[in-house]
Amino acid sequence: MRKTVIFIADSLDNAHKFQQVLSGLDVDVAAGSSVQFKKLLSQHPSYDLVIYEARADALATLSQVESVLLEDGSASLLVIVNEAQLPEFRLPVQVKSDFVVHGAGSEECAARIRQLLWPGNESTSTDFVTVDNMTINLATYQVTVGGEPLDFTYLEYALLAFLVTHPGRTYSRDALLRRVWGFDYYGGSRTVDVHVRRVRAKLGPELSQHLETVRGVGYRIAEKAPKPADGGKTKHEKENYLEHDGHRADFHRGFHGAFRRRFVLRYARDGHGLHKGGEPVHSERRQAG
Repeated sequence: MRKTVIFIADSLDNAHKFQQVLSGLDVDVAAGSSVQFKKLLSQHPSYDLVIYEARADALATLSQVESVLLEDGSASLLVIVNEAQLPEFRLPVQVKSDFVVHGAGSEECAARIRQLLWPGNESTSTDFVTVDNMTINLATYQVTVGGEPLDFTYLEYALLAFLVTHPGRTYSRDALLRRVWGFDYYGGSRTVDVHVRRVRAKLGPELSQHLETVRGVGYRIAEKAPKPADGGKTKHEKENYLEHDGHRADFHRGFHGAFRRRFVLRYARDGHGLHKGGEPVHSERRQAG
């Protein structure tokens, strides 16, 4: 049976993004602004999920939304909030609810919606993204390396998750600010560099190679980590290579040195002059003659 979603938003950017996200799910959607909220609920009494944009002053209306959902039954609630609201934001506790920060990627939004609509499938295969031995669970905001959890702040996690879910694509700092920090962020673009450094430090030297800097452009996640400068040779291979190359270099130096000395002697013995610094150099035999 198809689920019904009521989508309430007053901003066009969220309306466009969630329209794309919801079109990829097996749901019926009724969308409108905050002033149409109660009207939409009355028109679709068997709704399963309300996605509610509670940015700015709308955050104060969450308690009213929670009360309506309690009266109507067992519908769930997904709240869209600004990052600046997080210190004061509290999820409603009387209904099944979750939240997503404004500017979050489409994959993360879809994972949150699936978790609320189909609670028996919170950890579907599409919720997990793997790079080498790192796994990102988009449904639970968790990152593990070799099975061990890493401690990321929300924005560090959001930056990493966004890049990993768009592998191979390069994003400028301004694009990352829009997609991760949100359209209403007014800080400098260098904050992206700061967060990239923190993410790399927590990932460690091997995994951090996937998070590449594209000079003059921005950042990307490489699907394959770049090879080290030595070509990825093992210690044994490097020792053999150096040993072989060392002998070969000594051989070439010895060969060319001996050849040059023999050539000079023969050239001089035959009465020819070799010029050094513009002055002819003759053999003693020719000078004596």
